[in-house]
Amino acid sequence: MERLRGDRTQRAVAGRAGINRSSWSSYEAGRRMPTGETWAKIVVGLESTMAQFDRAVMQAWEERLREARDAAAGDAPGAGTARPGEELRLSTEEALELISCSGRLQDLGKRLLDRFAPQPPLRV
Repeated sequence: MERLRGDRTQRAVAGRAGINRSSWSSYEAGRRMPTGETWAKIVVGLESTMAQFDRAVMQAWEERLREARDAAAGDAPGAGTARPGEELRLSTEEALELISCSGRLQDLGKRLLDRFAPQPPLRV
């Protein structure tokens, strides 16, 4: 969220989204998880699309994973490259952020199923 917000203030994007600034701050910091409806408002506030938002999330995760690998490898030759069987260790903060991201993906999946899945016939 912060990356897509750029140099705009939280107050400005939250106002555009119809979300109060303190809630926006909590979502951006990962202290709270927005609902599916709120995610749509956030995307509007960022003047973005869901696809752009998802790409930014994936890019941020790839960067954090690369940084974690580099930190674990230290200055060893080939640092930052994945090795077969190598275990990735996440900090508590990173694990919580991953859980938050997975919750968002579950919300998105539910919305897509609700929108595109055939509805079972009604039984009377």
